Amino acid sequence: MPIWEDKDEMDTVYGLLCDLLESNNSIALGPQGANIPRIVNIIAEAFARKAVPDDATCRPRLVNLIRMIQNDSNLFQACVAQLSLECQQSLQAALQMQT
Repeated sequence: MPIWEDKDEMDTVYGLLCDLLESNNSIALGPQGANIPRIVNIIAEAFARKAVPDDATCRPRLVNLIRMIQNDSNLFQACVAQLSLECQQSLQAALQMQT
């Protein structure tokens, strides 16, 4: 992950990621949420590479997951600080579009 080349499988793969994260899967999240910065990076890169089309069923779920992470502003800022400028902008655009 992230994937962006297999257009047929993207919605399914990102949907599975959402399933894991929405269920607070401890393996996906890592010990004490250690994987959250990587997860934010994966989602942001998926948006930046247009791997998740606007009409994908998993898109609102991914945005909601990012919004949940935003609730912890220190964690969210630390995650965003690690992103490329393109990924930061794509993440912000996705959050604004899905309001």
